[in-house]
Amino acid sequence: MKKILLLIALLCGTFITVSAEENSYYKSKKTVQFGFDFGIGYADQWGNAYDPYGKSGLLGFTFGVDLDVNFGKYSFVEVGMAFTRKGCKFEGNEWIKDGGPWQIYDNESCKANLFYLEWPVMYGLSIPLEGDIAWKLMVGPYFACGVAGDRKFNYVEQGERLSLISTFSEDNDYGYRRFDVGGKIQTGVEVNKLSFMVAYQMGFFDTLFSNQYHEMKARNNSIMAIVSFRY
Repeated sequence: MKKILLLIALLCGTFITVSAEENSYYKSKKTVQFGFDFGIGYADQWGNAYDPYGKSGLLGFTFGVDLDVNFGKYSFVEVGMAFTRKGCKFEGNEWIKDGGPWQIYDNESCKANLFYLEWPVMYGLSIPLEGDIAWKLMVGPYFACGVAGDRKFNYVEQGERLSLISTFSEDNDYGYRRFDVGGKIQTGVEVNKLSFMVAYQMGFFDTLFSNQYHEMKARNNSIMAIVSFRY
């Protein structure tokens, strides 16, 4: 009987402690919070447009501002705007006789830089763990508009000459669409006013257009480590 009473007392004490931590955490939360984000990571594209080539990702980054609207006990909605770099690198193989859709041969390469303005709209949960520390999970869509970028073709056989073509230009046979829509999931911990999170983005639609190679597809994806400050 004494053991049962002791167990009940311990459970009650744990509940009171957790409740106090939750109250302390939520008292420090504002209904509306503004924030700044900076992230760095790995950006890439996937799809059959790159199958004939040797493809790899490149250094991606993002920075922007956002607004959190807290409602309920654990829930919030975040809207924001960010400047983000995406894209990929690819190079030709010796067995591609016609250069493939990108007209890249052996010992030649291309880096596709895609710079977007993005508007994510995310639903989030913020669960207090201890003191001012909370676990956060966010998920939702993003909408993106390409604002700049280039394709850097390195023709080795022509004396390392670098040929630049605008990423979103529509006056060439094979380019990238300016608009993109995708999904984003982000998780991590919040410590006082700072958040340390990992985010993954995946595009829903094909980014390529071509007058000749209609069957070629490619979509954006990236993973970033993000630091956020809220006030």
